[in-house]
Amino acid sequence: MRLSGMELEKEKPNTSEDFFNRSEAVYDDGGKEKTFQLLYVRYFEDLLAAKLGWDKDAVLVASERKYAVKDIAALAALTADEGNKNKRKAYINDFDEFAKLFSDVNVNKIKSFIG
Repeated sequence: MRLSGMELEKEKPNTSEDFFNRSEAVYDDGGKEKTFQLLYVRYFEDLLAAKLGWDKDAVLVASERKYAVKDIAALAALTADEGNKNKRKAYINDFDEFAKLFSDVNVNKIKSFIG
């Protein structure tokens, strides 16, 4: 499994990409490599960190690697909703929906995947 996250930047002056983050998970599904991307409002990371008392740049530490929210958000979406495995992309524009991805139960699932 490969996880990555990035802050989007404006490609054109009249676009709003700089308000969003993209998280990506590349995983094996029955011998077939699949990619899932989650796009969400960047500010949600700040709200989540404040709500849960997390450092948004080091939410999880596994195998001595620090994972930021944007690195694991796609994996969180995959583990929270099995239906996302049938999608290539998803978009979240509601903070409560985003926060549900990081429930205690789901964080434990995420930890089991990244080791």
